[in-house]
Amino acid sequence: MITVPVSSPAPHRLCRVLIVSKEASLRRDLARTLMSEHEMLSAEDEATARSLLSSTSVDVLLFDAAGFDPDLPTLLLESHPALTLVLLTDLYPNPDTPWPQRLFLTLPRSACPPESMAQVVHRAQQYKQLTERIAARERQPDRAAPVQIVGSSRAMDPVFELAHAAATCAIPVLLVGEKGTGKETLARAIHHQGHGASGPLVVVECTAMAPESLTRELFGPLDSALRPPLAVAAHEGTLLLANIESLTLESQAQLVRLLQYGEIAADQAQPQHANVRVMATTTQDLRPLVRAGTFRQDLLIPLKTLTIRIPPLRQRPDDIPLLAYHFVKRHADRMGRAFDRISPDALRILAQHRWPDNVRELEAVMARAAAFSRGNVILPSDIARAIERAISPVDLEFDAKSQEFSFDPGVWDLPYSEAKEQARTSFDRQYVQQMMRRAGGNISEAARQSGLDRSNFRRIMRKTADRRDDGS
Repeated sequence: MITVPVSSPAPHRLCRVLIVSKEASLRRDLARTLMSEHEMLSAEDEATARSLLSSTSVDVLLFDAAGFDPDLPTLLLESHPALTLVLLTDLYPNPDTPWPQRLFLTLPRSACPPESMAQVVHRAQQYKQLTERIAARERQPDRAAPVQIVGSSRAMDPVFELAHAAATCAIPVLLVGEKGTGKETLARAIHHQGHGASGPLVVVECTAMAPESLTRELFGPLDSALRPPLAVAAHEGTLLLANIESLTLESQAQLVRLLQYGEIAADQAQPQHANVRVMATTTQDLRPLVRAGTFRQDLLIPLKTLTIRIPPLRQRPDDIPLLAYHFVKRHADRMGRAFDRISPDALRILAQHRWPDNVRELEAVMARAAAFSRGNVILPSDIARAIERAISPVDLEFDAKSQEFSFDPGVWDLPYSEAKEQARTSFDRQYVQQMMRRAGGNISEAARQSGLDRSNFRRIMRKTADRRDDGS
């Protein structure tokens, strides 16, 4: 699977596209349309195509099958396995034909205007990058504790740059982001790839204990002399404080002393010394807490020396397929199963989901999808069921409060029968919209999720649309 280590992102490289077609006007039009964003090559016959493929690296092959041997695309892919193929043909291949893995898309030749090919080539390039990174990951030797971050979107570039800087020094780090964005995972990666990797990593969830117990566990004194405080246990390593805003002012004062002097004053007469690198995570902006008097200014100053803000998943949609493949492989391995791919329609549903719990939610969905799937391909129905099962009572309560299914307040002024009919129409409309969002616009899949046959689901869709057109 694609994993991006804590290092600076690789420079962007233009995609090189080879157009193979016997039709000069098609070659010319496609080259003119694509040349602003890609390096373009063209060939009018098999000999020229083979010569170009042998002399230069090509990312995407646009192959117009008209006039060529039907077996030629397969032969070219076998000779050049790094190619990603987009096949233009009016003779669709037999579904039982074992087409090579690098066949990205088959398009009808008669319905492919050049201006629509820019998006197709862009998607083919993304597919190529994805499969290459998956292959690179599978070639890497297993390590005892591999902690790396999955992603390649531009939104993650500053995260990787700052994480690389954090791994090269021992200053405090503050990781900020919504719940489920991977703050602790990134902190672990910084520790394991930094200078203190040989030392211990002590992770403390600040919301898991009562405040007084947490202070005692972190800094002592403890009832047992055999167990050191957690800050001492992290000596020569890293102390990771998750949800640091939950620390009491007493614990914050102890932490300031640790950061400034390397001392833990469990016993004022004999303070203990610890060489500890402190990292902390939070979902909040800590500055308002400082103004409110619940967070110390002298603690915030050293913590924010290196602040890494992790974007939510909705701001890094290009990473969704990478993460999806990563998680489905992880959980499939645990189940002793293997999956060849995630279908494009399934990926489309994932891309359109809101992901309020970010990467953590995506992993849970892919784990369920791997369990639900009966074949070696993750289908839209697997994703739809997994997302549906992921909705918890808390989510439903939140949706109700946010009035996702809402009614016009004027309904309460109507007679009962009219109010009931209007509320029912409003519910039908919003229910259909929600099902269509979950199914990525696929009516058949939306009908399946709703437990209706396709004709009845379409009837409700038409009914709600007609009512809206009538102004009702």
